[in-house]
Amino acid sequence: MSQSFEGQPEWKAHFDRGMSAGASGDLEEASGHFAEAAELAPDEPYPHYEFGYTLSLLGRYNDALAAFRRTDELSPGFFLVQTEIYLCEQVLAGKLDESSLQIIRRIQGMMDSGAVGSAASVCLSRQVVDAVPDCALGHYLLGKSLFETDKARAELELRSCVELSPDDTTAIDAKTHIGLLREAAGDLDGALETWTDVLARYWSNPHTELTRAIMGQRMPAEEGGDGSAPPASGGGDMERQLTDEEILEHNRLYEKGWSLVEGELLVGAGPPRKVGRRSRKKLQEATACFEGALDIAPDNWQSMWALGKIHQRLGEESKALDYFTKAHELDPSQVDVAREAGIAATELGDGPAAVRFTRAAIAAKPDDAGLVSNLALAHLIAGSVQEAQITAVKAVSKAPDDPVAKAVRDLVEEVAQGKRPCPKSGRELR
Repeated sequence: MSQSFEGQPEWKAHFDRGMSAGASGDLEEASGHFAEAAELAPDEPYPHYEFGYTLSLLGRYNDALAAFRRTDELSPGFFLVQTEIYLCEQVLAGKLDESSLQIIRRIQGMMDSGAVGSAASVCLSRQVVDAVPDCALGHYLLGKSLFETDKARAELELRSCVELSPDDTTAIDAKTHIGLLREAAGDLDGALETWTDVLARYWSNPHTELTRAIMGQRMPAEEGGDGSAPPASGGGDMERQLTDEEILEHNRLYEKGWSLVEGELLVGAGPPRKVGRRSRKKLQEATACFEGALDIAPDNWQSMWALGKIHQRLGEESKALDYFTKAHELDPSQVDVAREAGIAATELGDGPAAVRFTRAAIAAKPDDAGLVSNLALAHLIAGSVQEAQITAVKAVSKAPDDPVAKAVRDLVEEVAQGKRPCPKSGRELR
């Protein structure tokens, strides 16, 4: 696993310091720590994302854009990275002024806190549209702000957003809400056609999860409503439909949950560390948010993954594994879900499950030395020492300078030579 056996990896320590500095308003110090973390862990998306966001707040848009693009390469659609790339590109092209960007960030904060439909968000969104009418995000935010109070104008603004070629994350959400507005207007065929286009056009993007959940409610499984393939537009007997209110409540809970856990979760793999009272309260509130989102959309693997990460942070690996397993069953293509499931199974000493999940992750990312090292440890936990040796050597061959891969190889060799007992769980490796 991508951890040091003496404690958390050095990059994670820099990452945590960066999050603390950013929370206290020291952006220069935060950017320095995130830069260190990104250099030490070049294949981890978290430090690159936070580095880019901090640089953007500092007005260093060229550097921020590079960090965001690296994040999207590592994990396409990671959080709002595609939107951040769009904003940087707009500023650098002279199409978005910094004053409007600051207003956009204020509205985004309102969305995170569930106040997207407030009079303030409507007013601020209109300011952005008036100042930069060709900025897709301004129309998107105004459309979302008017979604409950003025459906006709909301649809007009969201369609304007799509016509202005926004980033994929924004386009997916805008089109999904256009479909909801079409449905509310009695045009179910138009709604289905819009959602079908989203799934066909952006099938691999993680932000289509809500669209898939809606389609699953509107269409029977045999017509593609289970989200397993792009569904075809058409009629048929409908299952219980999510109301507009349910969709809005789901989004509010989901977004609030992520805002609560920012900076609290274990990034990559690492031993559970002490959770303070304040952090525990935030994690408990986030748990309630994601559980509420699942009550509305039970097949949302992203909420399950989030709950798995929360329980992992709390050191509750059994509960974490349950959620990671359910998330993996819903979408086996998600590498991070399979990775986390394998790590949780290793921690618990379930070798066969750890091997199964980690192999699923490697199938999608065969050149990931960290995953191959994880598989070596999974084989070791399962008692397959020879298999662990072969796999550990493969990991080092993929990344000869990776200290974690070397540490895993050396550990496996010590077990093979009888210098230390074969571990029964990941806890014995710390």
